[in-house]
Order: sequence, then C-alpha cells, then structure tokens
Amino acid sequence: MKIEDIRIEGTNFRQKNKKTDYRIVIDKEKPYISWLLQSEVSGTVQTAYQIKVMHLDV
Repeated sequence: MKIEDIRIEGTNFRQKNKKTDYRIVIDKEKPYISWLLQSEVSGTVQTAYQIKVMHLDV
C-alpha cells in the first residue's frame, strides 16, 4: 500500500519557465520514503531519492 497524497510544487532551476512536480511517496510495506522529481514536460522521473526510515507510524 502506498500513500501518494503529499505533493510539493517546486521550480526546476535548470529550466526556469517549466515547473517540476515533486512527489513524496510513503510505502507502508518498505521502510523507505521515496522523493520523486517528475518533469512536467516529458512526464518521466528525472531524479529519485530514497530515505530509509527506521520507525514509521502511519
């Protein structure tokens, strides 16, 4: 089960006129919080960060 309701809008600093969609995904089955940077233009995930969580109450 994934929680994908947290969204942050930010600016793509390389292309200032285009917005980048930052998505924070919390996966209950895995001890990771994924931070995905999705491009508005191509729709592909450009950068993905995974933060390991030692204890997560959701």
